[in-house]
Amino acid sequence: MYVGGDAVHAFDGASGDLQWKYRPDEDVSFTSPPVTADGIAVVVTDDDGTTYALDTETGELDWARRIGEDVVSRPAVTTDAVYVGTVPDNLFALDRTTGKVEWTTATGGQITDGPTVTSGSIFVRSTDTVYSIDRNEGSVGWEVVTDGRIDASPVADGDTIFVTSLDGNVYALEASNGDERWTFSTGSKIYGAPALSDGTVYVSDDTGVRYALRRDR
Repeated sequence: MYVGGDAVHAFDGASGDLQWKYRPDEDVSFTSPPVTADGIAVVVTDDDGTTYALDTETGELDWARRIGEDVVSRPAVTTDAVYVGTVPDNLFALDRTTGKVEWTTATGGQITDGPTVTSGSIFVRSTDTVYSIDRNEGSVGWEVVTDGRIDASPVADGDTIFVTSLDGNVYALEASNGDERWTFSTGSKIYGAPALSDGTVYVSDDTGVRYALRRDR
């Protein structure tokens, strides 16, 4: 288990014992939650706009890359890249091994939640819009604007992307082109991300009502 704050701490999941602690020389605070993928690295971003990749076993620094923009969302880590969204409006793709910036794509608003990564695309929400971005080139494939702010990351399930919005709607979008498969209105704001299980989409609105929706309607 990895915990951020004024340092990154690694704890044994069974005993709770501290395994290692990492803190850079500079006086910084880690603003994004630590993320790991397949035991490759722990990636975390500080309040100076620097992203760090740490060895999972030792906590030693693999690399650090200063982006120079505020980051409050969790990065997304894959076997070949690290994706970091910034509060101004940019999505950065960093090489997983070196931290080199591979590409940068601007969206129309703040990115305050982590991106959702699939085999070929990255889905990110920015203010009231969800974007599909090509993983290799950083080009925007499509964008869909809702009628309210989006407070949770999109959820990918096969060929469908599910999005909730403060406009009270649940959107099921075609992953390849953003076309609307269906929309369901709760009539109240939805702050959380949908959850999927066995062909059912579960959401809760801000009045406490819970909904179970068929995935394929």
